[in-house]
Amino acid sequence: MSFREAFLDVFIPFLEIIGLQWLCDSITASHEHFITSLITQKLLINIESTQSVRPDKGKVYVLFLPDDEIHELGLMYVNYELSRAGYQTIYLGPSVPLDNLESVISCYPDVSFISYFTVSPTKSEVNTYLKEIDNKVLSKYNLNLNILGRNAQEATLQCERIKLFNKVGCLLNKLT
Repeated sequence: MSFREAFLDVFIPFLEIIGLQWLCDSITASHEHFITSLITQKLLINIESTQSVRPDKGKVYVLFLPDDEIHELGLMYVNYELSRAGYQTIYLGPSVPLDNLESVISCYPDVSFISYFTVSPTKSEVNTYLKEIDNKVLSKYNLNLNILGRNAQEATLQCERIKLFNKVGCLLNKLT
C-alpha cells in the first residue's frame, strides 16, 4: 500500500472514528493526540522523502493555518502531495497571524496560499477573516488563497482571489 493509499483509506477513516469516539466521551483527548502524533510522524517522514528532490515546477505554495487553528494533519497532507508533485512548498504550520504572511511575500513575491479551517476561524467568523486577508494581503499583492476544512465551507464571500474546496482531492486536481 502506498503512503497515499494508507493516508486516504486507513488514516482518514480511523481519525473520523476517533473523533466520533472523543465527541461521545468514549475516549479522552490524550487518545486522540496519541494517534494524531503517530500519523504526524509518518507524514513528516514522507514529506521529507519528497523534498529530497529539487522542485521542478515554478509555482510556490505557502501553507498555513489561521490564528488559533492547530489541526494541521490535512494541511500537512496537502504539503506532502504538492511536494510529491514537484512543487516548492513553504509550510508555516499552525496559528499564523495574517501580518506574518507579508514576510514570506517579501522573499517569494508570486506565491499561492493554502489554508485549512477546522475550528478557527469559527463558522460565524469565516467571512470576516476572508475579508481581512483579502484586504491585508491578497488584493494588495494580487495573490490568491485556496481554503479547505469544515469551517471553510461556511464561506459565502464572493472573491476571485479566494477559492473554496470541499475535499483535498478537488484542490489537488486543480493545482497539480
